[in-house]
Amino acid sequence: MTVLTPEATNLVPAPGTESVFPGAADPQAAAPYSHTAHSVWELGVLYDTATALASTSDPGRIFTLLAGGLDELFGVTTVALALCDESNGTLRVEVVDRREQMPPIILPLDEGGLVSQIIRTGKPLLIKNLAVEQDVLPLIPYTSSEVCRAWLGVPLLVRNRPVGALSVQSNEPYRFDHHHLRLLTQLAQQAAVAVENIHLTEMLRRQVEQMALINEAMHEITVLRSTSALTQAVAEKIQVIFGCDRVCVAMLERAGPKPVVNICATAQAPWIDNHALPPWQPETENGAAARALTSHRPVLVPFSPDGTQANTPAGGQRYEVVLPLIAEGQAVGVLDIVSPRDPRDAGRLELLEVFAGSLAVTVNRAQLLEAAETGQREARTLYNLSRQMTSLDLERIPERLLGQLGDLIPNDVAGLLVGIDGTLCSFFNISSPVGEAGLNKLEQSMLNHWPVLTSPAPAAPIQRHVQNMDNVLPDNAPALRSDIYALMFVGEQPLGALTVARTGPMKFEDTDQRLLSTIANQVATAIENARLYRKLKAHAANLEQRVAERTVEIARQKEHTEAILHSVADAVFVTDRVGKVVLTNERARHLLERQLSTDEREFLTDRVRRWGLRANNELEEIVELGTLSLQARATPIGEEDPSLGTVVVLSDVSRLRELDRMKTQFVSNVSHELRTPIANIKLYLSLLEGGRPDKQARYLEVLQQESTRLENLIESLLDLSRLDAGQVQIVPQPITLQGLLANLVEVHRQAAVAKGLRLDTQLSPEIPPASGDRNQIIQVLSNLVANAINYTPSGGEIAVRLGTAEAKDYRYVTITVTDSGVGIPQDELPHIFDRFFRGQQSRALAVPGTGLGLAIVKEIVELHRGRIEVESEVDQGSTFTVWLPAAARPQEVEQPPDPAITEP
Repeated sequence: MTVLTPEATNLVPAPGTESVFPGAADPQAAAPYSHTAHSVWELGVLYDTATALASTSDPGRIFTLLAGGLDELFGVTTVALALCDESNGTLRVEVVDRREQMPPIILPLDEGGLVSQIIRTGKPLLIKNLAVEQDVLPLIPYTSSEVCRAWLGVPLLVRNRPVGALSVQSNEPYRFDHHHLRLLTQLAQQAAVAVENIHLTEMLRRQVEQMALINEAMHEITVLRSTSALTQAVAEKIQVIFGCDRVCVAMLERAGPKPVVNICATAQAPWIDNHALPPWQPETENGAAARALTSHRPVLVPFSPDGTQANTPAGGQRYEVVLPLIAEGQAVGVLDIVSPRDPRDAGRLELLEVFAGSLAVTVNRAQLLEAAETGQREARTLYNLSRQMTSLDLERIPERLLGQLGDLIPNDVAGLLVGIDGTLCSFFNISSPVGEAGLNKLEQSMLNHWPVLTSPAPAAPIQRHVQNMDNVLPDNAPALRSDIYALMFVGEQPLGALTVARTGPMKFEDTDQRLLSTIANQVATAIENARLYRKLKAHAANLEQRVAERTVEIARQKEHTEAILHSVADAVFVTDRVGKVVLTNERARHLLERQLSTDEREFLTDRVRRWGLRANNELEEIVELGTLSLQARATPIGEEDPSLGTVVVLSDVSRLRELDRMKTQFVSNVSHELRTPIANIKLYLSLLEGGRPDKQARYLEVLQQESTRLENLIESLLDLSRLDAGQVQIVPQPITLQGLLANLVEVHRQAAVAKGLRLDTQLSPEIPPASGDRNQIIQVLSNLVANAINYTPSGGEIAVRLGTAEAKDYRYVTITVTDSGVGIPQDELPHIFDRFFRGQQSRALAVPGTGLGLAIVKEIVELHRGRIEVESEVDQGSTFTVWLPAAARPQEVEQPPDPAITEP
């Protein structure tokens, strides 16, 4: 085969080839053939180069392929490829001079000579003789080993947008013509497509990586419960993922026409100088943050270090984008990002919006959790505080109060001023060092805030009691910088004053003042109760002793009664003589508060009242409440005095009634299932006696089928009986499910084919063995495949797949049986594993069975420490998935958890 080259324009036939090329000996006759051969050769080179360009994913190889193709086509001395980088306004020029690749040249976009002109205009340029056309200088942004005499350049266009230029030059004038221009244009088009494909591929790869990092970041931060920690983690993640200069998260403190935000997290790239990028100070009234908050849309503005929001010099431009954080339709904050890249490029803005949406929801949830935790903590502390202050020892109340006050309102000094037995006393708890002068000033301030004591001043000195006296230092100790007060009243009579103070710069909030007032009211009540108690104690010591003894006796009786009530498994209600419930046990309270709806609770309470009013030894009644069946028995407390009340006992007989219902259903189902095969057996036995002899084989076949059906029914009942009695012994051993399932499917394939079904398997050899009893597993899987065949109409598909899964650090092998059958209604899904349950589709399709198959399957799987799941839609089919423990490796001996205890 002759290879065509550029020299084919002067082809001379080899000896002995004249018959192959007629007229080849005549140069004039060979000229048309030479031109055609040269064109074919050029097209071949173009095709090979275009194919190589289309298949490469390496940006550096594009120029190598172009240079090779042009060297082969043109035989030029110098080839150059210039590509634009719009992100920094530069031009990257790759040059091959005399088949030697030169180092790349980086130039500003407008300083590339003719190359910049081609990129700017988007039009090709052909200079046949530079000696004639001197006005085109400067020529090119690179040098060559030889003087350039002819030059040809074409733009690289992507959707009519120049992205670069491809040029060639020669030391021979008139070396290039329009034919070369067409060839170079075709190569440039292929190069532009290759460059754009690589760019799009790289952009997609970056987006996928960024999305994966976003998902990973959101997964990491969702476990954070602190808003400050969460927002700081988000800011750092965004800065790393998107390569930002700075990221700020600010939360909305006050909404309205002039919203106020508070910066709670900032992450700045380590290469950024604080002087070049000053801290973000959002102008919330008319700035980007306010517009983002009010419009609920991102706001994008150019950014400069001096804050003028103007473009910086080339290569230094930054962009600022402010994204609103929207949760449940409300703005909760903003996300401010400063980056050297336009966030609209490569889909970054869309990714940032997704991140902002997830952040808003997560932050909102964290704030709600923090608020709930704060409320719960305050409620617990208030409750504990109220319990501490139930003491009737007047001297201990201030000690307990001030010691725990810091848990509710952080402080350095807590003080209480109150009168005790005619003496004015001050109490202090000092948790941080404070000067004596500051303590005196705080005590005087409490006097000033107590209107009753402002005038005249008390004649006797105040008795001061200080906890942690070691923290009282000389006057040069830290001074108190902020304090709040709350007066204590009993009715309209002032009782004292309560105060907290701090030495640090942190100020008290309005919530602190409200909380202190609430505490002051509780303290006032506690102190007044203690004072009253002291007075009563002085006048009735003997009576108090008798009351105490009686209280102990009543408490013992109550404890004894409650112990008896709590030990009863039934719900117990004690009513008075008018039928009002005066006492219940834990089971009764659980029944009323957790098991019954409001209407059911009201109905039952009314019934208890009625039973209490007509109680007798023979009263026994069944009441139905939803799924509950309760048996009521009412007995008078005292036979001689019925006015003492009645004891009503409610026993839950739901299980008994359910067992009765199941027994009835079982008898009905079994009777029906037994009746059909027995009737058929009797019929065909009679036919054997008096029927046609030629039909006897068919009669025997039917008798065999009905006998098998009867045998299967009895075997299912026996399986169920053995499961209930705990007589099913599981001997776990490694089972290679690939072979087992392949054989099982083949056993059922004839039935599937007879019904016009497609039965497929996906049994990967990489799936590890399962641990279980082989015969029991065969029974489970055979039942599932048979059910799929029974409930899939002709033309349907059934697929059996193997897989693996992990849950709670244990490995499982999963077997999935999927069919395209009639499906299971949603209201029947919770019951399909119940014994004797048969759904609507079973009855409609007249599928034989007792409703025991899936119940037996579930119990066998759970005996293997596995589980079974089902997903189904009506007319779409069903999917049953069995989870079995993977066979343990030699070093793995721990059993997986019981699914009844721990759900995977």
